[in-house]
Amino acid sequence: MGAFEPEATPSGIAGVRPAAARLRAWLGEAPAYPADAADLRSVEILGLRLPVRASVALVVVMFLLLLDYHGHVDDGITALTGWVASSPADGKRIQSIGRLLLLGGVPLLVIFLGFRDRASRYGLRVGDWRTGASIGLGIALVMTPVVLVLARIPSFA
Repeated sequence: MGAFEPEATPSGIAGVRPAAARLRAWLGEAPAYPADAADLRSVEILGLRLPVRASVALVVVMFLLLLDYHGHVDDGITALTGWVASSPADGKRIQSIGRLLLLGGVPLLVIFLGFRDRASRYGLRVGDWRTGASIGLGIALVMTPVVLVLARIPSFA
């Protein structure tokens, strides 16, 4: 094959991969994540060698999940904002705002202030927005009729 000849593919069309191969490549490709010196730094505690960043991430996540599980997130948001849950919907709203701040904001603060790193190295970036938008639209088109049908059933109301 010469340098300017198109590559033959199983679909028979030069330069076009079949949908299954494109899907496999999209799902299976991991982003490049070269470790830097801070990623490789470790400490030894009681004879056990622990990577610092991974250990900090695990401890922070465990602590946050425990706070959330025991309901302290709702109490904290209520104490900070003064919002009181007067209905179950208000309670869920307070819980969702608390979880957004706790499970989204605290890890970002750890990345920015503790690790002094970019959030994009930890997967928080735009990425393939066209695929994400089409998946989201497809899910919305499928789930909207399901929700509308279930909303008419008294036990779901």
